[in-house]
Amino acid sequence: MDFAGQSYTFITTLVIGVSLGFIFDFYRVLRGIFKPRSVVTYMFDFFYWLLAIIITFGGLLASNWGELRFYVFIGLLCGAVLYFRLVSRYSILILVRTIRMVLFVIGWIKMIVTKLFIKPLMYCLGIFVVPFAYAGRKTARAKNKFTVWLKSKLQPPNQDIPPE
Repeated sequence: MDFAGQSYTFITTLVIGVSLGFIFDFYRVLRGIFKPRSVVTYMFDFFYWLLAIIITFGGLLASNWGELRFYVFIGLLCGAVLYFRLVSRYSILILVRTIRMVLFVIGWIKMIVTKLFIKPLMYCLGIFVVPFAYAGRKTARAKNKFTVWLKSKLQPPNQDIPPE
């Protein structure tokens, strides 16, 4: 491979290293905000590394047909180090604020939908249910009275009296 191809591959691995650093920070921020249990953390750790492998392999396939050279590992490491030294602090700050703002907007929309649609709908359904609830109570009383009457009429013959 000529120098231009190796330079392109090295730059690609730098970009992949920076991308994996950003994805890791995104995952780290989500894990810090939502605080999942350890089983979920292990599962998402596995998914992060699976995604990292897919991204790295795809980038290497696109840049140099998947050939592993020493400079590929150096490029990945340098990209990740550059990201974590220069950009990570700011991206974490932006990610935290963005995710909190999104959660605030989602909570606000949830409150509006609840107050404008769900509560009035439940109130209207409650008005329509009242006659059925009244009828249900009346039929339950009638059913209980009928059951008592039916049991009194269908009692088995008294077994204590010996036959003649």
